[in-house]
Amino acid sequence: MNAVLEMPYDDEPILTEAQVAAIHDPVHWQQQLQVVRDRLVVIKPIDPLTAKQCAALAVVCTVAAKHAESQRTAITDPLNQQVKEHNAIWQPIVKGFDELGRIAKSAVSQWVDEQRKAAERVQQRLIDEANAKQRALDDKARQEREEAERLRADAEKATTIDEAEALHQQADTLEKKAVTHELKASQVVTLVAPMPPKTLDLGSSSLSTKAPKNTYILPGWDKQKPLKLTDPKLALLLGDLAALPAGLQFVIKHADINPVYLNKSFGVLDFPAPFGIVPDYSGASVRGK
Repeated sequence: MNAVLEMPYDDEPILTEAQVAAIHDPVHWQQQLQVVRDRLVVIKPIDPLTAKQCAALAVVCTVAAKHAESQRTAITDPLNQQVKEHNAIWQPIVKGFDELGRIAKSAVSQWVDEQRKAAERVQQRLIDEANAKQRALDDKARQEREEAERLRADAEKATTIDEAEALHQQADTLEKKAVTHELKASQVVTLVAPMPPKTLDLGSSSLSTKAPKNTYILPGWDKQKPLKLTDPKLALLLGDLAALPAGLQFVIKHADINPVYLNKSFGVLDFPAPFGIVPDYSGASVRGK
């Protein structure tokens, strides 16, 4: 390929293919790139001569790009091969530890969540027991005061002084008991159930758990890539495609479900079967000290 380009106003050629191949310094490439850029601003194909000049610039650019690419790949191909080889070794190890760590963190988070929920149930039972005890004492005090009032009313109707005094004494005794029961009711204390901590202290590090968040699942789909609507996993959702209009069948056959959009819709729309809702315990985090 002859990449020589001589301009009517400049006797110096831009580049020949041999000259291009001989350039190894990126600075020289950048300089020649600027030369071609400047000349392309000047040259506009308005007649046969300028059209040939513009075409010659295109040839120069093609030759230069080819040789620049060859020099780039001469450097990057061995590096890329090394990167590929190292990735083949290390990426499965990294992904393996990440996945096992996620499983372990999820298991701990689930256990802590279950323990805390159990503690909450115990705490609620203790609250209910304390409230019931308090209500029983208050009810007993109320009944005693009502009985004391009845006795005092009877004392007013008594036919003898001794009978009236006896009724008043009974009323006094009941009122004292009522005061005692009211005092005991006010002193009822709700016991506190021990609550497991959310963070497990491991000395040099710690694992902080989080309450689960609901997420959606579709059995057999990892939600990493879009899923074709015609996938058998969605058969229950779509029903009989043959019964649908031809245009809708066409759209369904060429459409997919994107997990990005599903994530945005989750919590806003109801997800029908075969989708399911499960708790997600993956929010735990490890911290070093």
